[in-house]
Amino acid sequence: MKEGDFREDVLDLALSHSGIHGFRKAFLLKLAQISRQLPFFILHFYKFTSPRFILFSVDDNIWIRPFLLEDIYPVLESEQRVFGFSFRLGQNTTYCYPQDKPQRLPVFDLLSPGIMRFKWTTADGDFHYPFDVSSSIYPFPLILRLLLRTKFSNPNNLESRLAAKTIRSQKCLDHLCCYSASVAFCNPLNRVADNQMTNRAGEQYACSNEYLSQLFKEGFRVDLSMLQGMSPQSCHQEVEFHFTNEDSPADVLN
Repeated sequence: MKEGDFREDVLDLALSHSGIHGFRKAFLLKLAQISRQLPFFILHFYKFTSPRFILFSVDDNIWIRPFLLEDIYPVLESEQRVFGFSFRLGQNTTYCYPQDKPQRLPVFDLLSPGIMRFKWTTADGDFHYPFDVSSSIYPFPLILRLLLRTKFSNPNNLESRLAAKTIRSQKCLDHLCCYSASVAFCNPLNRVADNQMTNRAGEQYACSNEYLSQLFKEGFRVDLSMLQGMSPQSCHQEVEFHFTNEDSPADVLN
């Protein structure tokens, strides 16, 4: 679909995938424009035909290890105090890139081989940030209610406002889960909009979106094979991209 108003697009997609269509969807979208409270209560009367969970990811996400969603669903369904499952956190993420400082690892509880639980409300750095749009999965009905009750206009304030709302009001969901080693990270090489000017990015390996766009038009693609299996020290870590040309695999651009 063609992008229009960011919030309306997100809500339209979320409601469509929830099985709410036609007049009911239009009704909820209208309520979401005029009230941040009423949709929360009305949703209790809707029977969802939606998927149980929602996975967020962004364009600078890099997935570095295989994983199975089937391993994650039972955890989110059985752990009553777990808010979500982060793919970007792990015992390897000892540095907080946005704050530019080391972060303490929380106390982990091993739930099953390779899957851990921790209390985010008392954690440090990225471990204390309960909601993100870069590689985490959450219960869909809960996130849909939060989306309908929150004003946002771009991915940045969608994340920051839902994280702040979660910190204030979701203390009963005071745990997150993750793999023992993160399976994804963000490579923040540039900013793509003025509203992202406060985000730290491109300090070591700056790579403009115009440059990347030109490479793409010329047939170059990021060589992700060089990043598979790496162990990032942070959820956000600048890594130099290497490129291959799909028309000439031997042609490599550093």
